[in-house]
Amino acid sequence: MRRTAWILFLLCVAVYGATPRYLGTADTFPNVFLPVSLILHGDLALERYPTLPGIGDEPPPYYVQRRAGHLVSSFSVVPAVLAVPVYAGPVLWMRHRGVAYDRPEFDRVCRRLARLAASLMTAGSVAFVFLALAGCLPRAAALILASGYAFGTLAFPVASQGLWGHGPAMLFLSLGAWLWLRHPERLVSLGAALGMAVASRPAAAAAAAAFGLAVALGARRRLWRLIPAPAALAAALLLYNLAVFGTPDGGYAKINADVAARQHVEGIWTPRVLEGLAGLLISPSRGLLIFSPFLLAGFAGMAVALARPAWERFRPLAWGVLAQLALFSGYAVWWGGMAFGPRYLAEILPLLVILAAPVLETIRSRPPLRMTFATLLLASVLLHSLAAILWTGDWYVSPTNVDIDHSRLWDWRDSEITRLLGRAPQ
Repeated sequence: MRRTAWILFLLCVAVYGATPRYLGTADTFPNVFLPVSLILHGDLALERYPTLPGIGDEPPPYYVQRRAGHLVSSFSVVPAVLAVPVYAGPVLWMRHRGVAYDRPEFDRVCRRLARLAASLMTAGSVAFVFLALAGCLPRAAALILASGYAFGTLAFPVASQGLWGHGPAMLFLSLGAWLWLRHPERLVSLGAALGMAVASRPAAAAAAAAFGLAVALGARRRLWRLIPAPAALAAALLLYNLAVFGTPDGGYAKINADVAARQHVEGIWTPRVLEGLAGLLISPSRGLLIFSPFLLAGFAGMAVALARPAWERFRPLAWGVLAQLALFSGYAVWWGGMAFGPRYLAEILPLLVILAAPVLETIRSRPPLRMTFATLLLASVLLHSLAAILWTGDWYVSPTNVDIDHSRLWDWRDSEITRLLGRAPQ
């Protein structure tokens, strides 16, 4: 089983690395260079990198902020910290060769390293999804579902192709799901995995909290074992945010304060949660079930897990999915800015794929369901493979900017998918 997981991991790394370009958008720009600062300078300053887009703008672009005379990332620096081992050798070699920061070669190498780090973390999440599924399904079935996650969801064109917070959050949540399902006694490790998921991407707290709730309800006397690692990580991040930004929210405080003006909404949160939920699930340019329709099986499995005691071990995964959906349904900018597909739901993708387990035998035993599932899975893989190769982001800003013209999120004739398919070779 572990050998299969390693083979799947290496296959994912190879496929993820075969795409032609770095696909991370503006949110990921700081993470491309932060590992260099950590390795060569022991700090997190970004003003020394002239190829960082917008470095000379005043005020700086939203993804960096000027603090104590330095430019720092507005987002969590944990993904960049995790990428340091990938960067270390090549960065030291470039310094040995005297490659200056303003050289195109330096920028090109940093982007390649960022994508490699993202690919390794995303491939790791695929391996843990497989291991979690292999404990309750035949190996072939677990391999099919894990491969669907690897190549038929945003794990491929988003998490593996840019150094977002999504990749490490998906890695640690899938690790947490594996620990919960296969090694429930390892609560200290589970707490560390959940804490790292939230440290990588704070919005993952909604999904991570579901596991804490499950421990509190089912093993209250052992809850103390879950707490130390998340508490230590939270304390470290709090101290960093206070020291650098002067607020517990860190760089997100300014980003959220600017959301209304920058993306033409009334505020950070909206009472139109049903519209947000519909957008997250069935919008032609952001709907999860439009981009990865095979995940219908995950929602069906979620219903089974919530209703049947035989699958109650899967309930925290279902709670995590529901919590994340509830969180972003009420977020005014539920479409998630420039990226491919429903980026804000990336963290729950491992959980949803694992949740397909309760219904997979039913699907396999009924030919119409089996054929439908296979078709939806294949369509999902083809779409995300095309996105990893051809996506440019042009739909987001042409003919109008989606942040201003929100009606385009519901345009079925000119959606992100139809625009992508129009670039596919005929």
